[in-house]
Amino acid sequence: MGKVIVFGSINIDYNILINDFAKPGETVLGKTYLKNPGGKGANQAIAASRLGARTMIFGSTGQDADAQMILGNLNKNKVDTSHVQQLQHINTGTAFISLSNSGENSIIVIPGANGEFLVDDRMSDIITKLLKPGDIIVSQLEVPVDAVTKIGKIALQTGSFFLLNAAPATQLSDELMDLVNLLVVNELELSTIIDRDLTSLEEIENACRQLTNGKREIVVTVGSSGCFVGTNDGVRHFDALKVNAVDTTGAGDTFVGCLAAMLAEGKSLFSAVLYSIVASGLATTKIGAQSGVPTRQEVDLITRELLSKHPRASAGNI
Repeated sequence: MGKVIVFGSINIDYNILINDFAKPGETVLGKTYLKNPGGKGANQAIAASRLGARTMIFGSTGQDADAQMILGNLNKNKVDTSHVQQLQHINTGTAFISLSNSGENSIIVIPGANGEFLVDDRMSDIITKLLKPGDIIVSQLEVPVDAVTKIGKIALQTGSFFLLNAAPATQLSDELMDLVNLLVVNELELSTIIDRDLTSLEEIENACRQLTNGKREIVVTVGSSGCFVGTNDGVRHFDALKVNAVDTTGAGDTFVGCLAAMLAEGKSLFSAVLYSIVASGLATTKIGAQSGVPTRQEVDLITRELLSKHPRASAGNI
C-alpha cells in the first residue's frame, strides 16, 4: 500500500452564512460566520487520512495562532505535518467563503504564506527520499506553479503517481501537463485549460476525451450531474450521490483526497471514483470543508451498494 503526499495550501476559512449572494453594488446582511481550518491542500490531506491512507502534507503557514489551529487539526486527523514550513514574515493564508441557503458558495482566497511555498534543492532531496513507486502525489494550484512543476518532475523521477487538481482555474503549460498521470478538474477549470466555453454535458465529455492520452487520465466533476472519467478505453459518466446538500465548499477537496487514498490502496480508477463520489456527496451534508469529511466506515457502507451496480468498477480491487 502506498502513501499519499499532499503539496498544497493551508488556510484559515471564514464561512459567512447568508441568505443570497450580494449583487455588484449591493450590501446584504449575513446570519453568522464560522472560523474553520481549510485550504485545498489541508482539506485533501485530511480526506485522504480519514479514508485510511498514510498521509503527509508539505506547505507553508505563518507563525501565528491561525497556523497553530490548522496544524493542530491536521495532527488530530493523523496527517504528518513535520515538513510544513512556518514562515516568520507573513500571515497564514485566509479564505472568505460566502455560503448561501442553497448550499452554494463563493470564495475569495488571500494566499499569504501559501504564495511563498518553495521547492528548493534541500526540499527536493527530502521529497525524493520519501517517495517510492506506488505513492500518490497530490497537488493543486493554490501554491506557486513553479513548485508544482518541480513536484511533478520528482514524481516522474521516483516512479510515483502524480495527481493534479488544477484548481483554481488557470491555463497549464505543456511542460506541467506532460508530467500529470491523473488530472482532476471541474467544468470551469476544464474550460479554462482548453480555452473554450463548455455549455453542455456533451461538450464536457468531448473535452474530457481531448485531454486524455496514453499516459494521462482525467476526471471531470460536474456537481450534481456527477463526473466524467476519461481513460484510454474512452469516457464514462458516473452519477452523483443524491443528498440534501447544506455546504458544497469541501466537496471537491474530499473527492480528490478520497481518490488519492483509494488509488494508494491499489484500487482501480473506476472503483476509486465511486468511493470519491460517495465521500464528496456525504461531505456536503455538513458545514465545514474539513469537519464535513466522512469516515471510511460511512463511505464503505454506501459504496459497496454502488459497486454492485457498476460491474466494471467492481472488477478492480475493492
